[in-house]
This record gives sequence, C-alpha cells and structure tokens, in this order.
Amino acid sequence: MSKQQMTSRTVSRNAIAQFAELTDDYSRIHLDFDYARSVGLKDNFAHGLLGVSWATGWVSQIHSLNGNPAFDMPTAIECNFGSPVFCNDELSVNVLESSLDPLESTSKKRFNFSLENQGGKNTSHGSITFDSVRLLTNEQEPKKLLPSPFTPNPNAIYYAENMYQDGPRGSCTGHTFSEKEVATYIEYTGERADAYKNKVKTFYLVPPLLVFCRAFSSWLKEFTKVQTPDGSFPGHIKDTFQQHRSVVIGEKIDTCHQVTGFRESNSRPGMALITITIQCSNQRNEMVLSGSVLLMMQSTPSG
Repeated sequence: MSKQQMTSRTVSRNAIAQFAELTDDYSRIHLDFDYARSVGLKDNFAHGLLGVSWATGWVSQIHSLNGNPAFDMPTAIECNFGSPVFCNDELSVNVLESSLDPLESTSKKRFNFSLENQGGKNTSHGSITFDSVRLLTNEQEPKKLLPSPFTPNPNAIYYAENMYQDGPRGSCTGHTFSEKEVATYIEYTGERADAYKNKVKTFYLVPPLLVFCRAFSSWLKEFTKVQTPDGSFPGHIKDTFQQHRSVVIGEKIDTCHQVTGFRESNSRPGMALITITIQCSNQRNEMVLSGSVLLMMQSTPSG
C-alpha cells in the first residue's frame, strides 16, 4: 500500500474542549489560556491523545476502504509524541500499512502513521493495529498490578525518583460507559462504527482508545495530587496499549496504575524518564486493556 495523506483538521478551542469532556481530562494546560501564558507558552496545546484519536479515525477509514472486515477495531496503539499541537494548528496524517510478523494472527493489520502540523513539523508518530473483535482473546495478558494505599505527602516535592519509589499507585474510581458517549466519541474521531454495533445497529462495544483515554485521565487525577518541582508538568513522551477483551456498553471499568520504571535521561542532564503502567478491568475483575505512559520529569538535584 502506498503512503496516503488525509485531509487536515483544525485544532480549535472547541475541539480541545470537546476532547476534554469526552475523556474527563480538564488539565489547565489545555483549557486555561492565562495559565498557559503564565508558564511561558504562546497558547494552550491539545491533549496528546486528541491527535491520536483523529489519526485512529482516519486510519480506520483507510482500513475499511481497502476491503478489510467491517468488524475490525484498533486493538493496539503505540504513539511517540514530538512537538506540542497548539490551538488553531492544522493537523494532517500520513499513513502506511506495514507488514506483521508471520507468527502474528493473519487477521491483524498494522498501520504506521505520523501527524504533521501546517508547517510540516512532525508532532507524533506511531502504529495502530487492527484485529477482528470476534477473534479478540486474552492473549498476552500481563500479570496484574497489586495496588497499595497511597497518601501524598503535602510537604514533599516529588521528583522522578520519588514518583518511582513512593509515587501514586493504586486503583481509580471506575467509569461506566454509555451508548451516548460512545456515539459522540465516534462522531468526533470519525472512526468507523461498524465494529461497535450489534445486530440491531445500536452501539454495543466501546472503542479501545476511548477506554485508554479515560484510564489516562483517571491516573492523571491521582498524579496531580502530588507536588512537582516548581509546579512543573512532566513531558509526555510515549503511550502504548493492548486490548485483551472487548468492553461492552454499561460495564464499569476500573483503572489500576503504578510507576514501574525509572532511568536517567541520556540526552537531558537533570531529567529522568518514568514509566507508568496502566491496567483496566471490568466488574468481573477480568483485564480488558493494559498499557503504559512514558513521562520525562526532573530528577532529584545532586548535592
């Protein structure tokens, strides 16, 4: 398949506000113009997952037009974030289908993508893998995290090491997905809806990326309970997830999270990378999705 570029979309303030409502991520950096200016930004920038959601919508349309099964859904995504996407930027996506390992299921299709702004600058890139919802199993399900109670120290500054050793870890309040929010999300992203409908054409399943977005925002609420150096916010480097089971509308999905990785940055002295593992389970305690978030933040000052 040759490389394809899709028509651009404008990242308006309304688009950012809509995504915040869909995902429950109301971070000030995305929505409060005065706050963005106070921390040295020219304007608010969009959620990283906003661009990924649009890319998934575009790719799903290509996947469908290529004659692939209507019941395929994006069951795995990896995205590396580069430059921020600011309000009023124009985003376009370049898409290329890639080959899978011969040992992988023959039903899977993987697409590499990159998002660019109006100046041709790469804002993110990664891959989206489609698989049949009818064949989705619990393969590659990781070992479940064991959450432990966490109470933030109000007098402590949490550097990267502190996040790894004693940062937020535990479970977040579950979210029950409704048909209305699924329909609104699909309309927002442009994602093909066939895979999410039942025989009477009503929405039955929840898009995997929407599950991950809600899990991310649940974890973020816990993260913002701790004090970071100078009130700074970590850089969002990479997201990845794999779906293990379908999520049915009306199910309550709980999120469990823990900082599971730490290493000093090789390129930026005084900074470190932390990995947050995120797992989602349904009311039957079955894991439906697992993923990770890679952040860069300040490490403990030497001396």
